[in-house]
Amino acid sequence: MKTRAWIALFAALLLVSCAAAWYVSHRRPADSLVGVYQDGRLVRCVDLALAAEPYDIALADGCVVRVEAGEIRMLSSDCPDQICVAQGALTGNLPIVCVPNRVVIRYLSEPDAGYDAVSGAVPGN
Repeated sequence: MKTRAWIALFAALLLVSCAAAWYVSHRRPADSLVGVYQDGRLVRCVDLALAAEPYDIALADGCVVRVEAGEIRMLSSDCPDQICVAQGALTGNLPIVCVPNRVVIRYLSEPDAGYDAVSGAVPGN
């Protein structure tokens, strides 16, 4: 094969790899249930499929979560770096995390019940 053919083949494989990585990181889980956790406890369970009108969820420590049609995001927070606000809407399997306020927003694709792999305890007991 000539050098141009190898370069074209490499570019095509690189493009397919990047497209596959983007698709996997931005797809939503099958269900639309989202859990809002603070201090490790489930504060609110939201079904994004049922959110017809936008509304806000006010949490302790100055966090406000915005729920809109099909999406959820951190609207405001009193933490210094504002990474959770800049992250935008929840996409893929990456949760929204506000470390200073101990808030996590993630899809509930798996039930929370089960054993903790480290301590062997059942969560919530």
